[in-house]
Amino acid sequence: MTGSPRRSALSAAGLAVVGVALTSWWGLSQPPPDAGALAPAGAPPATTTTLDAGASPGATAPVAVPGPVLAARDASPGAAPAATPVVAPAVLRGHEVPGDVALLPVGVSDAGAMELPRSGRDVGWYRFGAAPGDPRGSAVLAGHVDTLGEGPGALAGTTRLEVGDPLQVERADGSLVDYAVSARVLVGKDELPTADLFTRSGAPRLVLITCGGDWREDVRSYDANVVVTAEPAP
Repeated sequence: MTGSPRRSALSAAGLAVVGVALTSWWGLSQPPPDAGALAPAGAPPATTTTLDAGASPGATAPVAVPGPVLAARDASPGAAPAATPVVAPAVLRGHEVPGDVALLPVGVSDAGAMELPRSGRDVGWYRFGAAPGDPRGSAVLAGHVDTLGEGPGALAGTTRLEVGDPLQVERADGSLVDYAVSARVLVGKDELPTADLFTRSGAPRLVLITCGGDWREDVRSYDANVVVTAEPAP
């Protein structure tokens, strides 16, 4: 794909991510045409939401940048204090994941967007929601599908995940939480069911979100998000 018209036309501007519409400034890796073909029966109806981001000078610090849109209902740090200590996730591994991927705790920008790590090689964990290994709620991880300077991101392979594929999270205390993919869907950026994806109640699960769909040169963004859901492995 080196030298493609689209890549040569893009500048080295910053990225934009979350709110739950993960968008990138660079359209390097497109999901396959069948991305989203694994939508589970009885999937919840979509709701409208957007997540934008700004710029940040840090190379690894969480920043809000155009990428997937991930907006929770009340994301303020003091909105819902944890009743018990939370063991933060540290590393993501699994099928279609390139090695050990660092998981960085992220919050919400002043604009109301879920922050993401600046580097596409890292993935953000929404620290105001559930954590992997919690007995209930959705643990949300999100990251860039690609970046201008680094190429495909750590979550680029999620567009190829299939039902049953294994995923594993290593927590800060060294314990492991195993998952199996239960669904992969392609959702328009204005149709992401955030109330369902960011729930703190219900059965525990892992949710991965990155950009997907078609690259739109006019807005320098992808037009959809790839959402992968995984359930705790037996």
